[in-house]
Amino acid sequence: MDHMIKEKFIVTDGEKVTDEIYRVTGLDIEIDQIIENISSEESNIYFFDKDLSEKPENEKDVILAWIDTGIKVNGNEPLMISLLKRSDYFSGYYVGTPSYLVNGMCRKTLYSEKKLRSNLLKFCHRYREEHAERICKVETEVKDRSEGYCEKTIFIKNEEVLSNVTEAIYGRLLFPNWKSMKGLDRYIKIIGARITQLVDAGRTEYFVANKTKSAIVNTGMMDLFGNDFLVLYRYYEKYKTYIAERVIESKQDYLNYGFTKEQSMMQIEPISFFDEKEEVFNPKKEDFDINQNCLIHIIQERRERFPESIRSQSDSKIAGQIMNALERGIKMQRRDRSFAKASYSGKSGTISWFMPLHIDAPLSEDPELVMVVRRSGDFYEIKTILSYDDELKDRITALSLYSKLW
Repeated sequence: MDHMIKEKFIVTDGEKVTDEIYRVTGLDIEIDQIIENISSEESNIYFFDKDLSEKPENEKDVILAWIDTGIKVNGNEPLMISLLKRSDYFSGYYVGTPSYLVNGMCRKTLYSEKKLRSNLLKFCHRYREEHAERICKVETEVKDRSEGYCEKTIFIKNEEVLSNVTEAIYGRLLFPNWKSMKGLDRYIKIIGARITQLVDAGRTEYFVANKTKSAIVNTGMMDLFGNDFLVLYRYYEKYKTYIAERVIESKQDYLNYGFTKEQSMMQIEPISFFDEKEEVFNPKKEDFDINQNCLIHIIQERRERFPESIRSQSDSKIAGQIMNALERGIKMQRRDRSFAKASYSGKSGTISWFMPLHIDAPLSEDPELVMVVRRSGDFYEIKTILSYDDELKDRITALSLYSKLW
């Protein structure tokens, strides 16, 4: 599906754009949100000739446009959408940092590599000087909304604004294994996305609903006395999702919010993020389809996240270590089904799997990095590599409320 930006710029494959952004940054973001961010900025499109010399838009030798998404990689590199000129408009869907996009151009036109890299340095220097303040501002907004909720998707609240339900639950947990309130808040919000799926599927064992589409859900968490945390979620037509409103403290609360006495007596099953048809994650090596170009791309974009001991190694050597870790992880998963950790995407409603990537750390200790594995068609793929930080630990906790991490 085409997505128009400022009348003459067309992103021809929004899904590939968002998949690539997820692969490079870990951000789970809708194409409409990206388009909205881009359209709200006055000066974020750059025009170039065949040698990557920056030009005014109306110059005859302009062949290329880069659109700044407002997202930064490795702390300072902007993520661009690259579009080619087609008569009186620009179109395409390639995504990457300026250096990554130029690497691709150099592979196609080796004779002009020196000019391309020289002009790249000039552009990056000028960009940092002129747009540093704008990048920081937009990056903060995008990252905030990617973890919270944004108007045009299932996301509605900024992550800095914690749900009152989160605050009501956090200090009363029987098993307080969240690294931060934000991690718990994300869990409360993705439950809202999951309820929409469960309602559509008629999975009424996980909720009770009233006449106004509000639902009471068993979050799976327990309080200090071992009682289930039941939460009232209201359905918002504008956002097409459920939003947590309050903790249900008593049976009388059911009646106060439009539910029946009979519903207050029902046993609600703890919420599940796995569909009935969801297969057990127990793959063999043959179940993976590893695209070497995609793996090299991940390494190039994520190099700063790797330990210094291997950061200077060639892409192919790092790829070899990743493949060794994957094969070892597959064997461990087949012997212990809890080895890989599941993660639920509120945007796509799908399950991904995290597998540890130990580089220098012993296998008995925390990994430095984590591979994100997701089914695509008939096979599994490595989608991206993330740092094993507190934010990621909370994403694991969301689907493993009472389990230890690695």
